[in-house]
Amino acid sequence: MRRIFCFLLVGLMLCACASKEERKAELFRSGLALEQEGRIAEARVEARNIIKLDPNHAGAYLLLARCALTDQNWREAYAGFQRAAELEPENVEALLGVGRIYLLSGDTAKAEEISGQVLRIDPASKDGKLLRAGAMLRAKRFGEAEAQLDDVFAQDPHNEDAFIALSVIYAETGRVDQALAVVLRGMETRPESRVLHFRAANLAADSGDMAAAEKHLLRLKELDPENRGVMVLLASLYERMGDAARVEGILTGMLEADPASEEARLRLVEFLARHGKADEAKGLIGATPDGPTPKLRLALAAVHAATGDMAGAEAALTALAEDAAAGPAGIEARLRMSEIRLRRGDRDGALAEVDEVLRVNPADARAHAARGRIFMLQDRFEEALAELRIALHDAPDDMAVAVLMARAQFALGNTLSGVEALRNFLLKKPDALPVRLELAAYHQRAGEPDAALAVLQGGQNGGRMPAQLMLAMGDIEARREHFDAAEIYYRQAAQEKEAHAPALLRLGSMHGGRKDWDAARRTFDELLLASPDAHGGAEGVVAVELAAGRGEAALAWAAERSATRPADPLAADLLGRTALRLGNVDEAEKAFREAQRRAPEWSVPSARLAGLYASTGRKDTAVAECRAALAKNPDSVPEALLLGQLLQLGGETAEAEAIFRKLLVRYPELQPAANNLAYLLVSHDAPTPEQLTEALALATRASASGDPSALDTVGWVHYRLGDKDAALQFLRKAHESLPEDPAVTYHLARVLADLGQTGEARELLTALLARTQDFAELAQARELLGGI
Repeated sequence: MRRIFCFLLVGLMLCACASKEERKAELFRSGLALEQEGRIAEARVEARNIIKLDPNHAGAYLLLARCALTDQNWREAYAGFQRAAELEPENVEALLGVGRIYLLSGDTAKAEEISGQVLRIDPASKDGKLLRAGAMLRAKRFGEAEAQLDDVFAQDPHNEDAFIALSVIYAETGRVDQALAVVLRGMETRPESRVLHFRAANLAADSGDMAAAEKHLLRLKELDPENRGVMVLLASLYERMGDAARVEGILTGMLEADPASEEARLRLVEFLARHGKADEAKGLIGATPDGPTPKLRLALAAVHAATGDMAGAEAALTALAEDAAAGPAGIEARLRMSEIRLRRGDRDGALAEVDEVLRVNPADARAHAARGRIFMLQDRFEEALAELRIALHDAPDDMAVAVLMARAQFALGNTLSGVEALRNFLLKKPDALPVRLELAAYHQRAGEPDAALAVLQGGQNGGRMPAQLMLAMGDIEARREHFDAAEIYYRQAAQEKEAHAPALLRLGSMHGGRKDWDAARRTFDELLLASPDAHGGAEGVVAVELAAGRGEAALAWAAERSATRPADPLAADLLGRTALRLGNVDEAEKAFREAQRRAPEWSVPSARLAGLYASTGRKDTAVAECRAALAKNPDSVPEALLLGQLLQLGGETAEAEAIFRKLLVRYPELQPAANNLAYLLVSHDAPTPEQLTEALALATRASASGDPSALDTVGWVHYRLGDKDAALQFLRKAHESLPEDPAVTYHLARVLADLGQTGEARELLTALLARTQDFAELAQARELLGGI
């Protein structure tokens, strides 16, 4: 009986095993079929079900990894390929998957190591050779990469990936025409290759052949009519070509085809905002079928900011940040709020926003980077370094964070650590231009121009030198007065379209600095001939003529430019500033009024007129122009400061005080506002102890940079507090820097007289009243002189 039971048990076990194996096989077949049909989510479920039955099923891990690749979930894809490779160390698909993800992440050494493993298993593997070529290409070993591709072409003359890789090598080494020719050769045998058409379109656009780029994109559209990505690329191309109408038509058509598409609506909103159609952009956001999504609310804040409506931008971001359902967009809103507050000088407010982000998500790399930037501005370098290390650990390729980390090290005196960090980053990413420029700048500051040049020259890429590096090398040579070498670099940089204007501006300025006026003028004329709208070139011409003592020529040239460009407000503004520089107030006023007419919404002409009227004693008119400028640009600081000062001088102290306090709420570090408010408070006939205490704190903050006007205010506050010895100390420093300032002279004389040093006080007052009778304390100065 026992033997019969044993046989039954064994039979049941065998049946169960067979059932389990059959179930796995059935699930695997189903998963592969679903993958083939493009039903990725369902295929992933089948793969996971297999792994539950058999945690060591390599095929299931490969299926899971391929599904993750389709969704661009690189982390999950890597985990799947890696696990499959552990289970089957000679599984070529698994190894290739691991190697390709290493390549995508920039770890070229690991990718090349994996390619070696693949080629040891299968020396003829085209994919193994392509992986090795890709690793060599990313490492800038172009000759070795090309040799690997020759092997691939020998096996497969029509290999699409090889054509793409070879075109990248040619483009990276400055042979754009050959890069395009390679892609076109590939199309001869693969005329319907979407990848080749896409590559050809990019190469053609980069070389300026927009018609060819358009042809390839239109062919892509024919090959894949439902691909919205192709339409986006076409829109991008037309925008580069300046054909805004076609861009808007494409983006509008995409939204009409799918009104619920957040992406389509966002693209159209961003386009409209870029092209000055803010009201249309806002209307489009408001017309969202189910109400604006968090991303669209972010876009609304950006539209407000683009039009100068910072109050609207802050309101939109604040509402989004406080919306618990906003998700990642709420965090993004706080980061943007932090940037806005930082730009206006509110470092504490910026830090509070970042801290809130980190409370919600302690691992947010961008928040740690932002915290590091704020600490750097506050000279808290140790804390900045700690934050930036966290940020760089989570985002190791972030060039901006790497640069900030080095600056923190330099500020702490850890020079070697800073230099080593920059060099290590460049070993990993040789084309990281901001890092290379930072390292060169360090050597330049250290008085090592040759080392700086060597760092910059190391940025050559296949014999080509990026324009930014050539400009930097020109700057170094110009500083050490190697003018011929500097001119060579500037001329080389000028051959690149994006650097043409900056290079010629630098060259013209260099000639001007050497007082070679004719060479400077020729250079600026050359720039304007190629780019008539280059306002920097126009500024350069006027500056050269004025510096050369040819004021009338400068005025005539500016007048002609303004007359021949009747719609250009910048030309009229330049004429006004030139006239003002030459003391021609009437001509300046006329030109600024013309600039105002040409650009009614531009606040600058009103600001210029306000300054002109203030300097010529027309205070009421100056106040009116300040108000006009602020009506157009409420966030403008210079006009608000000038208005406050004018009102203060006119005795309208309540409004002046309100202006200064409002500025300090928005910009707590704005020293002129702090100084002006302190002086206003201390100038009351009978300031209260609270007013004097506040005035001292404000003036002390304003004087931190050594500004002599602020030192005068600190001294005067100490005098009103009764501390005449401290007052004298500050007022002497202020008078040393501003010996002709009537208020500073009167304040010093007042304190000297009170301290019994009447001889020096009398001498100061006598000289003051002899040179001017136009200052606020005139009556007090006369009374003081009469009494000593």
